[in-house]
Amino acid sequence: MNSTVSITYEDAKNWNWQIVGGTGTGKGLLLQLIASQFIMNKSSCVFFDPKFDDFLPKILSQECERHDVPFLLIDLEFDKAHITLFKNDRFEIIEQCLSAGFMLDFQGNAQDFYKSAEQEVIEELSVFIKENSSLTLPEAIDLFLRRDICNDKNVKKLAIELKRLSQVKSINTLCGVDIHEAIESHALIYIKCSTDSSRILLLQRILLASILQYCKYRERDYSRHVAIVLDEFKYLQSNIAVKALATIRSMNANIIVAHQSIDDLKDCPANMNSQSVVSAMTENCNIKITYKVKAPETAKYFAEMSGEVLVEEPQYTYETTNSLTQQKKLSKTTREVASYYMEPNVFKALRKGEAVIFFDGLPQKFYTSPIKLKSTTVDPCVDEKYCFEVKIDKFGSKGLIDVD
Repeated sequence: MNSTVSITYEDAKNWNWQIVGGTGTGKGLLLQLIASQFIMNKSSCVFFDPKFDDFLPKILSQECERHDVPFLLIDLEFDKAHITLFKNDRFEIIEQCLSAGFMLDFQGNAQDFYKSAEQEVIEELSVFIKENSSLTLPEAIDLFLRRDICNDKNVKKLAIELKRLSQVKSINTLCGVDIHEAIESHALIYIKCSTDSSRILLLQRILLASILQYCKYRERDYSRHVAIVLDEFKYLQSNIAVKALATIRSMNANIIVAHQSIDDLKDCPANMNSQSVVSAMTENCNIKITYKVKAPETAKYFAEMSGEVLVEEPQYTYETTNSLTQQKKLSKTTREVASYYMEPNVFKALRKGEAVIFFDGLPQKFYTSPIKLKSTTVDPCVDEKYCFEVKIDKFGSKGLIDVD
């Protein structure tokens, strides 16, 4: 525990990360350190936080100020418009993002038949959004829902979800933050999501898909590296996010996934296979770090990840006495048996701030120290540059309202 555990910047940005730990074990502190280090090394960082940590955005804004890096707080539940989606995006990207958000991506099984009608609506909506670039996303959805295709009983559920999405105020502007531009300008974008609002859960999946699609299609030779942090991954799971773990390395980007247990990975949407999610995380996250865990399955998972060693186990012989009792003989033999390099109890007994890293060589223990925070507040990035909120009345007319 006296030696320093370090990872080079090249390794840190070339591999995906998996960070596991319960509430209050030190996981959030490590995410602060990782995001700060990426910013210090000229990477951009997009941080998804469904539960919205009280201290995390303050510390990260403090680090950005120290390194003269823009810090943008995006609050998806904020009642003032400050983020623009699908600005200058291609039709294919819009369709892919909406399909990922509504979990309509085809899986190659019988369920695809029932998705075909909803997928057709998403395709037409994507074309409508692309052709009406002068409308905000909520405006476009609101007008599109008046079409006959949306009245089909087979797409009633989708129409309801689209209506909910059109009611999100934070994305109802054409002059808001463009996350794609912010990435290339070396910014830290902190996105406050949700764990319970259905419309925000939908929006955060769409937004994540948009960022992943942007990384896929941008000019990689001249692009800036971006680290995508997905805290509380169970609220951000989608097929496009899981598949990105296998391909994102070639896109000059990487993903840092944080969750509390293996059960979190299995608690996935119905259109996903839970075992495939666990396998994708195991195979594609080369840097694994775990803090104290209580779930036996999670402790066993990391014990198996630590590998096996041969240990000598004593064997005793017994004989039955005249009184028919068993008596141990003084002589004994030994045999070699396989045992975990780190037993499950090791991961259950870690102290606060203590963790085990799996990366280069054998797993090692390390300790993370807290970061000092000066008194500060952080507000969503609504200022003169992002000061227009577009509202739609029941007749479909719109007006610009200055937000001071």
